[in-house]
Amino acid sequence: PSIKAPLKTAEFLAERNFWILVAVIGLLFCIQGGTLIHMVPQLTDRGYSLLSASLIASCTAAFGIMGKLVYGILIDRWDVRHAIWLAIVFQLCGQIIMLLTTSYTAFLIGACLFGFGMGGIVPMQGAVVGAAFGRASFGRVLGAMRPPMAILHLTGTPFAGWIYDKTGSYQIAFMTFILLYFIAAIIVTGLKVNTKSTR
Repeated sequence: PSIKAPLKTAEFLAERNFWILVAVIGLLFCIQGGTLIHMVPQLTDRGYSLLSASLIASCTAAFGIMGKLVYGILIDRWDVRHAIWLAIVFQLCGQIIMLLTTSYTAFLIGACLFGFGMGGIVPMQGAVVGAAFGRASFGRVLGAMRPPMAILHLTGTPFAGWIYDKTGSYQIAFMTFILLYFIAAIIVTGLKVNTKSTR
Protein backbone atom coordinates (compact mmCIF):
# COMPACT_ATOMS: atom_id res chain seq x y z
CA PRO A 1 0.00 0.00 0.00
CA SER A 2 1.08 3.57 -0.61
CA ILE A 3 2.71 5.49 2.23
CA LYS A 4 0.58 8.33 3.55
CA ALA A 5 2.05 11.82 3.28
CA PRO A 6 2.86 13.53 6.60
CA LEU A 7 -0.19 15.20 8.10
CA LYS A 8 -0.21 18.71 9.45
CA THR A 9 -1.05 19.07 13.13
CA ALA A 10 -4.38 20.72 12.33
CA GLU A 11 -5.24 17.85 10.00
CA PHE A 12 -4.81 15.00 12.46
CA LEU A 13 -6.35 17.01 15.30
CA ALA A 14 -9.46 17.40 13.15
CA GLU A 15 -9.81 13.64 12.63
CA ARG A 16 -12.37 11.77 14.71
CA ASN A 17 -10.05 8.77 15.07
CA PHE A 18 -7.53 10.93 16.94
CA TRP A 19 -9.96 11.88 19.69
CA ILE A 20 -11.53 8.43 19.85
CA LEU A 21 -8.10 6.92 20.48
CA VAL A 22 -7.29 9.58 23.08
CA ALA A 23 -10.53 8.79 24.94
CA VAL A 24 -10.34 5.00 24.71
CA ILE A 25 -6.64 4.56 25.45
CA GLY A 26 -6.73 7.30 28.09
CA LEU A 27 -9.63 5.64 29.91
CA LEU A 28 -8.00 2.21 29.74
CA PHE A 29 -4.68 3.56 31.02
CA CYS A 30 -6.60 5.33 33.80
CA ILE A 31 -8.20 2.06 34.88
CA GLN A 32 -5.03 0.02 34.46
CA GLY A 33 -2.89 2.47 36.42
CA GLY A 34 -5.35 2.66 39.28
CA THR A 35 -5.75 -1.11 39.39
CA LEU A 36 -2.05 -1.96 39.29
CA ILE A 37 -0.92 0.61 41.85
CA HIS A 38 -3.62 -0.39 44.33
CA MET A 39 -3.58 -4.14 43.68
CA VAL A 40 -1.09 -5.01 46.42
CA PRO A 41 -2.62 -2.62 49.01
CA GLN A 42 -6.04 -4.03 48.17
CA LEU A 43 -4.81 -7.55 48.90
CA THR A 44 -2.94 -6.69 52.09
CA ASP A 45 -6.05 -4.80 53.22
CA ARG A 46 -7.93 -8.08 52.85
CA GLY A 47 -5.47 -9.75 55.19
CA TYR A 48 -3.05 -11.39 52.74
CA SER A 49 0.69 -11.16 53.30
CA LEU A 50 2.85 -8.81 51.25
CA LEU A 51 4.53 -11.85 49.67
CA SER A 52 1.18 -13.35 48.60
CA ALA A 53 0.02 -10.01 47.22
CA SER A 54 3.29 -9.50 45.34
CA LEU A 55 2.94 -12.94 43.76
CA ILE A 56 -0.40 -11.93 42.26
CA ALA A 57 1.10 -8.67 40.98
CA SER A 58 3.92 -10.64 39.34
CA CYS A 59 1.46 -13.02 37.68
CA THR A 60 -0.50 -10.02 36.39
CA ALA A 61 2.66 -8.67 34.77
CA ALA A 62 3.52 -12.07 33.27
CA PHE A 63 0.09 -12.37 31.67
CA GLY A 64 0.50 -8.81 30.44
CA ILE A 65 3.57 -9.92 28.48
CA MET A 66 1.57 -12.81 27.02
CA GLY A 67 -1.16 -10.37 26.04
CA LYS A 68 1.33 -8.19 24.16
CA LEU A 69 2.38 -11.17 22.04
CA VAL A 70 -1.14 -12.42 21.33
CA TYR A 71 -2.66 -9.04 20.53
CA GLY A 72 0.32 -8.17 18.37
CA ILE A 73 -0.76 -11.08 16.17
CA LEU A 74 -4.51 -10.43 16.39
CA ILE A 75 -4.27 -6.79 15.34
CA ASP A 76 -2.94 -7.90 11.94
CA ARG A 77 -5.86 -10.27 11.41
CA TRP A 78 -8.92 -8.75 13.10
CA ASP A 79 -11.01 -5.65 12.84
CA VAL A 80 -9.24 -3.39 15.33
CA ARG A 81 -12.49 -2.70 17.17
CA HIS A 82 -12.95 -6.40 17.85
CA ALA A 83 -9.41 -6.69 19.19
CA ILE A 84 -9.92 -3.73 21.54
CA TRP A 85 -13.28 -5.09 22.66
CA LEU A 86 -11.67 -8.45 23.43
CA ALA A 87 -9.01 -6.73 25.53
CA ILE A 88 -11.75 -4.82 27.36
CA VAL A 89 -13.70 -8.04 27.99
CA PHE A 90 -10.66 -9.75 29.52
CA GLN A 91 -9.96 -6.76 31.74
CA LEU A 92 -13.61 -6.36 32.70
CA CYS A 93 -14.03 -10.02 33.63
CA GLY A 94 -10.85 -9.87 35.67
CA GLN A 95 -11.99 -6.72 37.47
CA ILE A 96 -15.39 -8.19 38.32
CA ILE A 97 -13.79 -11.34 39.73
CA MET A 98 -11.30 -9.33 41.80
CA LEU A 99 -14.06 -7.07 43.10
CA LEU A 100 -16.49 -9.80 44.11
CA THR A 101 -14.33 -12.69 45.27
CA THR A 102 -13.13 -13.45 48.77
CA SER A 103 -10.88 -16.27 47.53
CA TYR A 104 -7.15 -15.79 46.94
CA THR A 105 -7.18 -18.25 44.04
CA ALA A 106 -10.12 -16.54 42.36
CA PHE A 107 -8.45 -13.14 42.81
CA LEU A 108 -5.33 -14.57 41.17
CA ILE A 109 -7.39 -15.78 38.20
CA GLY A 110 -9.07 -12.39 37.91
CA ALA A 111 -5.71 -10.62 38.05
CA CYS A 112 -4.33 -12.85 35.29
CA LEU A 113 -7.35 -12.17 33.07
CA PHE A 114 -6.94 -8.46 33.73
CA GLY A 115 -3.22 -8.63 32.96
CA PHE A 116 -3.78 -10.49 29.70
CA GLY A 117 -6.25 -7.87 28.49
CA MET A 118 -4.05 -5.03 29.71
CA GLY A 119 -1.05 -6.33 27.77
CA GLY A 120 -2.83 -5.90 24.46
CA ILE A 121 -3.43 -2.17 24.73
CA VAL A 122 0.09 -0.84 24.10
CA PRO A 123 0.82 -2.82 20.88
CA MET A 124 -2.67 -2.08 19.60
CA GLN A 125 -2.20 1.62 20.24
CA GLY A 126 0.91 1.73 18.07
CA ALA A 127 -0.66 -0.34 15.30
CA VAL A 128 -3.84 1.73 15.20
CA VAL A 129 -2.01 5.07 15.16
CA GLY A 130 0.24 3.86 12.35
CA ALA A 131 -2.68 2.56 10.30
CA ALA A 132 -4.88 5.61 10.87
CA PHE A 133 -2.34 8.38 10.33
CA GLY A 134 0.56 6.78 8.45
CA ARG A 135 4.15 6.07 9.39
CA ALA A 136 5.30 9.54 8.36
CA SER A 137 3.05 11.12 11.01
CA PHE A 138 3.35 8.39 13.65
CA GLY A 139 5.67 10.16 16.10
CA ARG A 140 3.94 13.51 15.93
CA VAL A 141 0.47 12.02 16.31
CA LEU A 142 1.49 9.82 19.23
CA GLY A 143 3.24 12.77 20.87
CA ALA A 144 0.16 14.96 20.46
CA MET A 145 -1.98 12.26 22.04
CA ARG A 146 0.11 12.09 25.21
CA PRO A 147 -1.01 15.30 26.99
CA PRO A 148 -4.80 14.75 26.74
CA MET A 149 -4.37 11.04 27.45
CA ALA A 150 -2.28 11.86 30.51
CA ILE A 151 -5.13 13.90 31.97
CA LEU A 152 -7.26 10.75 31.96
CA HIS A 153 -4.42 8.36 32.76
CA LEU A 154 -3.22 10.18 35.86
CA THR A 155 -6.64 10.36 37.51
CA GLY A 156 -7.08 6.64 38.14
CA THR A 157 -4.51 6.13 40.88
CA PRO A 158 -5.32 9.19 43.04
CA PHE A 159 -9.04 8.58 42.56
CA ALA A 160 -8.81 5.04 43.93
CA GLY A 161 -6.64 6.25 46.81
CA TRP A 162 -9.05 9.08 47.61
CA ILE A 163 -12.01 6.69 47.63
CA TYR A 164 -10.15 4.39 50.00
CA ASP A 165 -9.29 7.26 52.32
CA LYS A 166 -12.92 8.41 52.38
CA THR A 167 -14.65 5.04 52.68
CA GLY A 168 -12.04 2.59 53.95
CA SER A 169 -12.66 0.42 50.89
CA TYR A 170 -11.69 0.26 47.21
CA GLN A 171 -15.12 -1.03 46.20
CA ILE A 172 -16.57 2.24 44.85
CA ALA A 173 -13.35 2.97 42.94
CA PHE A 174 -13.34 -0.38 41.17
CA MET A 175 -17.07 -0.22 40.48
CA THR A 176 -16.34 3.11 38.80
CA PHE A 177 -13.58 1.48 36.75
CA ILE A 178 -16.05 -1.18 35.61
CA LEU A 179 -18.41 1.57 34.42
CA LEU A 180 -15.54 3.21 32.52
CA TYR A 181 -14.95 -0.03 30.61
CA PHE A 182 -18.46 0.17 29.21
CA ILE A 183 -17.96 3.80 28.25
CA ALA A 184 -14.69 2.95 26.48
CA ALA A 185 -16.32 0.02 24.66
CA ILE A 186 -19.08 2.29 23.35
CA ILE A 187 -16.59 4.91 22.17
CA VAL A 188 -14.66 2.21 20.25
CA THR A 189 -17.65 1.75 17.93
CA GLY A 190 -16.78 5.04 16.22
CA LEU A 191 -13.23 3.97 15.34
CA LYS A 192 -12.68 3.58 11.60
CA VAL A 193 -9.24 2.08 10.98
CA ASN A 194 -8.04 -0.95 9.01
CA THR A 195 -5.06 -2.69 10.62
CA LYS A 196 -5.46 -6.01 8.82
CA SER A 197 -2.35 -7.20 7.03
CA THR A 198 -2.61 -7.54 3.25
CA ARG A 199 0.06 -10.23 3.16
